[in-house]
Amino acid sequence: MVREAEVTTSVHVFRAPSQPATRYRIDLGDTSFTMVTRRRCLLPAMCCRRRRRAANLTAQVYYDGPYFFCRPGKGCKVGKG
Repeated sequence: MVREAEVTTSVHVFRAPSQPATRYRIDLGDTSFTMVTRRRCLLPAMCCRRRRRAANLTAQVYYDGPYFFCRPGKGCKVGKG
């Protein structure tokens, strides 16, 4: 009788620390560049699905692109009380 081996899988997500949405750095291995956005530019926030000013957002850079979230005390109330 042949037994199937147990297979374990795990997912690893690598990201850079939170950065201001008005100026964030993207590293692509041997190349990196800085994205500069005007403070009043409207960007989509992932936490509340609304467009907010870049000055009130932080950027999280993942392997598949940058995502923007409201800064604490600036914007949405998601996850608060």
